[in-house]
Amino acid sequence: MQETTDPAPESPTSSEEESVECIIDGRYEVLSVIGEGGFGIVYKARQISTGQIVAVKLLHADLMEDEVYAVEYAARFEREMQVIGQLKHPNIVRLIDKGRVDSGALFMVLEYIEGRSLYDVLTKDGKLSVAETIHLTTQVLDALQAAHELGIVHRDLKPHNIMLTSTGYRRNAMVLDFGIAGVVEGARGVDYRTLTKASEIRGTPSYMAPEQLRAKTLTPQSDLYAWGLVFLECLTGKPIVQGESPFDVALTQVGDDPVPIPAGLFGDDLHEVLRRTTAKPLEERYKNASEIFKAMDTCRSLILPAVEVDLDDEEPKPKNVSGDLSTAETAILNNVDIDDLITSKRAGAGDTAAISLMDGQQSTLRGGTPKAKPTSLVFTIALAAVMLVVGLFGGWVAATRSAKAPPVADVEPQVEPQQVDLGEALRYAAMEPTYDSTTRTIELFEGVIKVEPNSAQAHAGLALALVTRALYGWVGDASVELKRAKEQAQRALELDKESAVGHLAMAFVHLYLERDWITAEASFREAIKRQPGFAAEFAVHVLCPKKRFEEAATEIEKAKASGRDPVMVAILAAQTAYYSRKHADALIAVQIALDLRPDSYLANYTAGRIHAARGDLTQAQSSFQLARKLQDESVVVSALAFAEAKLGNKEQAEALLALLKASDAVDGRVLPEYIALAEMGLGNTDEVFIWLEKSFEQKTPGITSVDVEPLFEPLHSDPRFGPLTTKAGL
Repeated sequence: MQETTDPAPESPTSSEEESVECIIDGRYEVLSVIGEGGFGIVYKARQISTGQIVAVKLLHADLMEDEVYAVEYAARFEREMQVIGQLKHPNIVRLIDKGRVDSGALFMVLEYIEGRSLYDVLTKDGKLSVAETIHLTTQVLDALQAAHELGIVHRDLKPHNIMLTSTGYRRNAMVLDFGIAGVVEGARGVDYRTLTKASEIRGTPSYMAPEQLRAKTLTPQSDLYAWGLVFLECLTGKPIVQGESPFDVALTQVGDDPVPIPAGLFGDDLHEVLRRTTAKPLEERYKNASEIFKAMDTCRSLILPAVEVDLDDEEPKPKNVSGDLSTAETAILNNVDIDDLITSKRAGAGDTAAISLMDGQQSTLRGGTPKAKPTSLVFTIALAAVMLVVGLFGGWVAATRSAKAPPVADVEPQVEPQQVDLGEALRYAAMEPTYDSTTRTIELFEGVIKVEPNSAQAHAGLALALVTRALYGWVGDASVELKRAKEQAQRALELDKESAVGHLAMAFVHLYLERDWITAEASFREAIKRQPGFAAEFAVHVLCPKKRFEEAATEIEKAKASGRDPVMVAILAAQTAYYSRKHADALIAVQIALDLRPDSYLANYTAGRIHAARGDLTQAQSSFQLARKLQDESVVVSALAFAEAKLGNKEQAEALLALLKASDAVDGRVLPEYIALAEMGLGNTDEVFIWLEKSFEQKTPGITSVDVEPLFEPLHSDPRFGPLTTKAGL
């Protein structure tokens, strides 16, 4: 069994310097030594022809002089070059060149990464936050997926082999050292005969899966096991599987005891993801990285405030939960048993139903005794609902009904009231809300209200869901739905005047139903007092349309500091910069969202609009196409039609426009501004104004931000534009 270690930095000997004469192969000028091990030495160098800084890995010349092992060492080095050359991924170090020096020693030239190893960061700085752990490890997971798709198993994933770059807004991860990679037989793209056999024992015991230590044939699941251990080490700051010797560690790995998961994650969906990822039995583990990504999409840790975790913690400690808490919310924060709370004299009628609204719990209103999750109930409901209320031009629509979506009917909840559970609905709504998830959320809130008519939280949540359905065109008459939302929001505030979600719902009603900007602003500020994370909506829906861009930027900073979901904050920050015509800043912000959640159609759609505003229509088209592949929504179809038209692809644009109009003719549920944007791309200005007038009449969100929307800027010189914005109160 071979245990690999980080090469210890040391200066090269004079003979080594002389052997390469500080110039490798006449093309690379050596600057310094990065590290050295028994197999080779890694230099920081400059490519003479381009001036690019690179890393040159040179096989020790004396190894090539050993007749017994020279062939094996050369083969291993060639294998590493072949593997790296096959891998094309932004989070895997890139092979630039390779060759052989006069002494016969092989070398490879790699992308130079400025930064520190994850091992160094954890050793010197301690554990990472939950947010950064998720950010970095999902990048590593995506890199593994790319390797696994080629049939390549890394086999030695560990903090030593993950480099954290120090450039840009935040640190990013790069996976290094595929030198002992194995290959799954039958995999495409790689000749498995030239690589390490998947049954050889190579790796580091602290991160090796049981089957790897038993010399069984490896699969990608072995890398995923190591990935889970790295994830846990990031959270705790120390290796999860420890022992006095490598042998003790190996015995622990192959033993029956499960890998310990920090107690601070108990009750969180992430706990189950990590338990399955690090399960000892292979059949219990996820089969591939894609399954882990899908499972993580439902994790509360991705959307709620950061939680401090430690192996010694008995319960998590939430941060950044602001505002006054009701009895139910306080109980949730303190992990009071649900049955105890329901039967307690302290719990009011409104609080009883609130217990069923905990994110992620599969509980009934009065049955079972699961532990409540450690987060503010108001924050959970608000976050889920608010992410539904990000308008197309007034905040970037978080989701719109697909052009193919069925019509909405006034339906009764499809569940028995005593079995109402909002956990699953809240998770879907908070991630990538759709027509179906919004309809289901409304049904569940209505079910709660049937059982507990005095639940302020349920009335407030229902109000926001109704606002969402109205603003995205998921009902025929938006004004009717907004009036229903107003009734629910008023009832919520009657029951609890401190309801942040109630104030937020009223703010949207004042803005979009009544066009009362002053009262809407006052309601937004009341909501922000109780939950600072709502400052992002205030910035995008009120301040940007009024061209108060500096104030909007300040509110975005408040939202960032609130502990709110970083993906949504990044998207809203991008929108604020976009409206302010700070497109470079907008791209930086949206890239953060894409780094954290690359499969988010909303983030890809947002990126597309920014590219379009910058004039990069080809990139915009690409982003919109990817967004549509992820989620075929009418808002994306509209934007794609605009890009296709601007690129001169008139037939494609007209076909997409026809799809939107056909859907609108069937049920009247495609927002007018979507069709206006497609017509804008085709240059049909008269049609654009017809559809924007409809937007005003139907009280949809697009009209409120038309004055600051970059893609509609050519309309400003048209004499019809001024009266339109005046009617909208701009």
